[in-house]
Amino acid sequence: VAGDEVRGAGSKRFDSNRYDVSVTGFDGVDLPWLPHRLTTMDQHGQDKGRILGTFVRRSLEGARPRAVTQSVHLREGTTVARAS
Repeated sequence: VAGDEVRGAGSKRFDSNRYDVSVTGFDGVDLPWLPHRLTTMDQHGQDKGRILGTFVRRSLEGARPRAVTQSVHLREGTTVARAS
């Protein structure tokens, strides 16, 4: 649903400075069709994939999974309005 809203905003030349609306992504992807730079959380997908692959392999070997904290990085774009 959010993707459809962002697409609609882009097609109408949405001006985030005029409205009290912000859009944030969570997967770090670029959206070339959007006329703005999406503010998004980069979850380091390749690292996450390696961690999950290791979990699967170890689980198949009978090991118990352990908790892992993975860092994320905020990539600031132009789709989040400043706090007023």
